[in-house]
Amino acid sequence: MITDAMRASLQAAVGSFLSETCDVAREVVTMGEYGEQERHWQALAAGVACRLITPKYNQRALIAATDGREAAKEEYGLIVPVSAAALQVKDRVTVNGQEWYVTQLANSLTDLPFQRVMVSAGEAGIG
Repeated sequence: MITDAMRASLQAAVGSFLSETCDVAREVVTMGEYGEQERHWQALAAGVACRLITPKYNQRALIAATDGREAAKEEYGLIVPVSAAALQVKDRVTVNGQEWYVTQLANSLTDLPFQRVMVSAGEAGIG
């Protein structure tokens, strides 16, 4: 069994490697003045410590249509502290001015010290 002290120690160790910061936003839908749907990004967290991890190889390339052609999109790993907003698929994460979109949750082995998700550059959600 992992004690609270051990958990805190693990989180501190992981935190020392989170060398970047990010802002997290989620798409929300509200009703406009005339009953129409309005979509916008709602900020969930700002200045969250994170680390964007470049994969050594692309296990799962995403295929996206680009001007009628298909193009592979690379996925990257992103880790944030467990205390950060709970990330969901389609959330937008901005790291160093670059927008990334959560494509997959990958927390099965890492939920104790940090959250891990897969992200891809490009557009998702509002459009």
